[in-house]
Amino acid sequence: MTATEIRAAYEPLNAKTDLFEYQVIDFIEGIMKIAGIEDNPTFKRSQIVNQLEETEMVLSAAEWLDEETVLRKLPWVTVDEVEEILARRAEADMARMQNKAEEDVPIDDPAAEDEEELE
Repeated sequence: MTATEIRAAYEPLNAKTDLFEYQVIDFIEGIMKIAGIEDNPTFKRSQIVNQLEETEMVLSAAEWLDEETVLRKLPWVTVDEVEEILARRAEADMARMQNKAEEDVPIDDPAAEDEEELE
């Protein structure tokens, strides 16, 4: 089945779930208010998808999206994995920047000193 056919098959269930979520959200927001927590409850529904088709669709739009959005839209990457991947990428970027900065530091070149003396 294509991703479109799978999504269409889920629509009746999604409509019922939406109605239930509104009630649950109201309840959770009431509890959060009592507890002094300021946040918005969200839900992630699991669905059967054609992962290859979903992945191709996300990657085809990737040049217009930021890295986090691309990772969050990939059907086979969990929310926890997104955070871990982003943290590892940030560390790798920082290490690359530090290495580049170290490479750009001029090293005393005896040949360059000789040329300066000749001038």
